[in-house]
Amino acid sequence: MKYKFVKCECCNMNIPSEKCDLAAYSAVIDGKEHLFCCKNCAKEYEETKSK
Repeated sequence: MKYKFVKCECCNMNIPSEKCDLAAYSAVIDGKEHLFCCKNCAKEYEETKSK
């Protein structure tokens, strides 16, 4: 079985595109859902986006 991956929007780490609570972190920023590898990348992306 071959898995499809997407990249973390902050650090570009490969994460599975299938919804898995243990493998990816999602956050809604400016009304749009974004996928990240962890909560720290989500926070960093949100801080960078707000500047």
